Amino acid sequence: MTAIYPPVNPEKLTGLYTPKCIRTYSGQYINVVQVKDSSIFPIDIAYQLARICRFGNATKRFYSVAEHSVWCMLKAEELYPDDKPLHFRCLMHDAHEAYLGDLVTPLVDAINDLYPGFKDAIDVVKRLVQGAINQRFGIRTNPLECQVVKQIDRMALEWEWSNKVCAWSGFPSMQDNGIAEVWLTYFQKLCTAPFVIRP
Repeated sequence: MTAIYPPVNPEKLTGLYTPKCIRTYSGQYINVVQVKDSSIFPIDIAYQLARICRFGNATKRFYSVAEHSVWCMLKAEELYPDDKPLHFRCLMHDAHEAYLGDLVTPLVDAINDLYPGFKDAIDVVKRLVQGAINQRFGIRTNPLECQVVKQIDRMALEWEWSNKVCAWSGFPSMQDNGIAEVWLTYFQKLCTAPFVIRP
């Protein structure tokens, strides 16, 4: 049996087809290749990362990019307790994924084999978005280029493979609003630039 839906009021579609733009959790329209840092808000990053699952949704239970980011930040605190800018870089290292999603590396590599240059194009867009985020929140060392962040991210990857993908251990899955608020708590603690949480 085919479901019949009522027609949509055209006024409710305002903004749906805005060229090259995504609409954020708070209602901002972001052109991902011409990002205005004034349109970037922590509330969008927190809630959008909290709703993206790591490993292309293949974890034993839902495990978000926001929780991964908090894990990396806590690992940086453990290993480098006095380096607060590093703690913040780790929390923010995947912030661009709030706007671009989490393209799993094997997929990017496979498409690049078919269409050489795809990986480079994805990297350019990541850097554009992350650059706007860095500018907005005063991050001087780009997390995408920081070797220590990359090392901690690799530690997280290997720990998550054993504890979130192949089996599940640790805390139960967090609801998206729960981990988003945790992420925001650490953001407010670590960000030294002026900011407002939401528009």
